[in-house]
Amino acid sequence: MKTHKRTKAQRLKGFPDFLPAAAAVRAHIVGVTRQRAMCAGFSVIDTPTLEYGTTLGAVAEQETSKQVYRFQDHGGREVGLRFDLTVPLARFVAEHQAELIFPWRRLQCGNAFRGEKPQRGRYREFQQCDLDIVGTTSNTAEIEIISLFSAILTQLQLGAWRLAIGHRVLLNAVLDKIYPALEAKRRGELLIVIDKIAKLAPARIAALLVEKSGGTPAQAQELLDVLQLDLDGVGEFLRHDTHLEATLSSLRQTLATLQQLNADSEGRIAFDLSIARGLDYYTGIVFETLLDEAPQLGSICSGGRYDDLIARFSARPCAGVGGSIGVDRLVPHLVARTKPPLAAAELFIAVATASARRYALLTAQMLRAKGISTAIDVSEQSLKNQLKHAHRGGYPWVAIIGDEEMQSEVVTLRNMQTGVEQKGMARKMLPMTLAVAGSSE
Repeated sequence: MKTHKRTKAQRLKGFPDFLPAAAAVRAHIVGVTRQRAMCAGFSVIDTPTLEYGTTLGAVAEQETSKQVYRFQDHGGREVGLRFDLTVPLARFVAEHQAELIFPWRRLQCGNAFRGEKPQRGRYREFQQCDLDIVGTTSNTAEIEIISLFSAILTQLQLGAWRLAIGHRVLLNAVLDKIYPALEAKRRGELLIVIDKIAKLAPARIAALLVEKSGGTPAQAQELLDVLQLDLDGVGEFLRHDTHLEATLSSLRQTLATLQQLNADSEGRIAFDLSIARGLDYYTGIVFETLLDEAPQLGSICSGGRYDDLIARFSARPCAGVGGSIGVDRLVPHLVARTKPPLAAAELFIAVATASARRYALLTAQMLRAKGISTAIDVSEQSLKNQLKHAHRGGYPWVAIIGDEEMQSEVVTLRNMQTGVEQKGMARKMLPMTLAVAGSSE
């Protein structure tokens, strides 16, 4: 046998492997999102993982720009791995405007890449599911997006969650009032600091506000105080800005409608002006979602309105609103919470004799055709070892097939949890038996 130099098995930090249980949960999150979104009339698209560097550079700012994976391709072009799915969407809409019917609803699930510090549930390669409505400034689109995310999070059975809604127009007005003549660069830096309020100690936030604004500690404290106000309080603070009355009224209506529509969800929806979202393409409503049981995961679902983003790639204005579910942030939480089964199949077929293997294969084919997930022994080991394998693999049911079963066209069905066996069960009864057993669990 030819020998090869052995290569150490290792993966890049922040680029995770997903074992079967985690991969199954990952697929479940995507599946629930797709089912809910398509039921609401959203169209599925896909975009390349790799984009021109100029495409990403048109939007990526400050901290995010530092995290983009950039390199030259074989043609000497400056390219980069997408850091989210929203920027590729803007490029996609600008290129295909003539082929789309607006308002247009978009669903996309895919991987994105950021060179940030890896943590539990936060990776350098990660999967997102994005929902967007493009081509309208109506707050009905905002209500539709957030309500759809609420339905998805509730169906996933994550436990209680809180979806906090802020507004960039109101936040910018507050910054203008507290920091007159604030430079655009400093404003962007302040928004990044505000976006970290839940992650850093109050004293550290106050110090950063002073540093990034060039203002005084008193101004920083005033800003922190305003960020704690409810919507009526913020409205009172900004009462002299009459041009904000329409924004305040629209946001009140949006919040009231969302709270009514989502009264039966597992979460709660509330106003929070400190929700800033660091990316500079947001122009209106913004939102973030935290799990009560796992706040350390950070936001698991976030987004907002970006009415000027597509205009960076097209002369034709096109408003948009949308958000993302951080699939991989949810995986460890759901694996621990739901304890998914080890086995990918519901039934394992153990083959007792070599002469019965063809009958066993035909049985597996029949069950699969009827939608029963079925695995069959491929090791050709002893029946004892096959049953050990089925136990270790976590299969809930085993169908044992030998010469006797083949001759009578029956199986022996064993419940692996209780050990109870049903001998001489007609093969054609298996699908109904397993369906009834599954519905009673």
